[in-house]
Amino acid sequence: MPCGSAQAVNANAEARLFNPARLARSPINQKLKPKGGIMARSRHYSPQLDRPLITALYHAAKARRIPMTRLASSLVREGLERIADPTSSETAFVREEPFTPPQPAQK
Repeated sequence: MPCGSAQAVNANAEARLFNPARLARSPINQKLKPKGGIMARSRHYSPQLDRPLITALYHAAKARRIPMTRLASSLVREGLERIADPTSSETAFVREEPFTPPQPAQK
């Protein structure tokens, strides 16, 4: 069998293996679909978080025994609510003492 035909057979097998219609029907893809039926679209912005934040988020979610996405969603939701409706304690002014310059050291 010539080498070229083996490559063609491999290319055909690979094309069948990674066929989009076949992949859409695969059981693993059915499990990955969200329950609401809405899949993320590539045109939506998805920010990249810093690695230390991801690590802290992972450990916090693990300690609470909840998925990272649920914890991240609740943290973002709470942050946005605080931005939209600041409480009186967050907007209150802090009373400051008047500034007194330091005295020179006495010899």
